[in-house]
Amino acid sequence: LGLACSLESVRQLLVAISAHKWAAALAIGTRILRAGASVKQELLVVAVFSLVTPIGIIIGTAAQSDDPWANLVLNCLAAGTFLYVGTTEVVGDELDSPHKDDTHSRGGDTRGRRMLKFLAMLVGVAVVALAALINHV
Repeated sequence: LGLACSLESVRQLLVAISAHKWAAALAIGTRILRAGASVKQELLVVAVFSLVTPIGIIIGTAAQSDDPWANLVLNCLAAGTFLYVGTTEVVGDELDSPHKDDTHSRGGDTRGRRMLKFLAMLVGVAVVALAALINHV
């Protein structure tokens, strides 16, 4: 958001951030509950999570430059962060072995359930790709 050059870009990025922030909060909250964190640890994680976006905006605004390479590097860092977290934390955790909590509450995390999760992920990727293509058509 700090690298946006126009008001329209700011609007688009604000919508994108707002659209995924609730899901990220839900995922982090779920992980905290599964880990059995203390209230103090929970509050620390919530505080850090709440500050990350504004700090990123401040860094992007401060680092904004007319140099296209500087903007390219910062955009690549942002995209790389999303890819890293998505592939190592979210996808790997959901598609790997069954969760201990799932085994008792919902009859286990079977291969079919993992395939359904994978299909849902592919549908999500397709929706995002189509949304990006619509802007170029």
